[in-house]
Amino acid sequence: MVTVEVLHRHRFHPIQFAVNANPTIQRVARASGHGLVTAKRTIDPRLLELNASGALNGHVPVTAMNSLIALCQSRILDAGPVVMSNEASASDDTLEVDGWSINHQWSKSAEAEIALQEVIGPQAGLHPEHYFSFLRPFSELRIAGMYSTYPRYHQVATSCNRAYRMDAGDVSWCGQCDKCRFVYLVLAAYLSPSALRGIFGADLLDDADQVPGFEELLGLARHKPFECVGTEAESTVALSFAARRSDWAQHAVVAHFEQVIPGLSDVHDELEHSVWDPVSQHSAMPDDYREAQDELR
Repeated sequence: MVTVEVLHRHRFHPIQFAVNANPTIQRVARASGHGLVTAKRTIDPRLLELNASGALNGHVPVTAMNSLIALCQSRILDAGPVVMSNEASASDDTLEVDGWSINHQWSKSAEAEIALQEVIGPQAGLHPEHYFSFLRPFSELRIAGMYSTYPRYHQVATSCNRAYRMDAGDVSWCGQCDKCRFVYLVLAAYLSPSALRGIFGADLLDDADQVPGFEELLGLARHKPFECVGTEAESTVALSFAARRSDWAQHAVVAHFEQVIPGLSDVHDELEHSVWDPVSQHSAMPDDYREAQDELR
């Protein structure tokens, strides 16, 4: 949504694209005022048979798959580049095991983006600039701030994975998963409690039962969840921002971590800069898109 809005403001003409568009995606597309092109992907029935017989259900690199489908679609339509909205923190490892770095979001990472750019030339005759992420330099916390300024999307969008399961129907935020907790936390740095209650239907930062889930986001228990969530540093800075706000400071979860994390509400210059300052972008991008991106820095 942020990418579409910025490109529109710079007189590009974005065509929205989705694979297996659900009701949420369709509502967001209507709210933007730009056209939506869709494709459908189905799961091989044999995989479902294997799951039913006891095979482990793994996590597919869905961003890579959808990126390749989008590249095919852009050629069919003779359209411009495929512009993604993957963030800097997608490159952050979820955890390390026996010297192996494991990233739940690897196909959203800068490494994956550059790898795909390097093969679309020899394999598809496309310039590397035909595929890139517009929001790559920015943290989720920065992007949440940008998103918070577009209220017309707040009642129609959701990032809860429950809405993106097969045959999920028309559902919104569940308020009980890592995705819900993380998005709630980064938006709390910018929006009021009443605004977030209106979006989520609950106050996740005033529910003591949510503390264990927030502990994982903050790196205080186990490791960062195997979900598409931001870094532990981002979560800490977002919570620090909320703790400094009088409308959030007395909420149960915020007050709890004020006791657990010394100096939470104080300014942490080094930590804040680590999640606030844009990172260097090494992948290819056309100059006119880079000029539009500069607005966000």
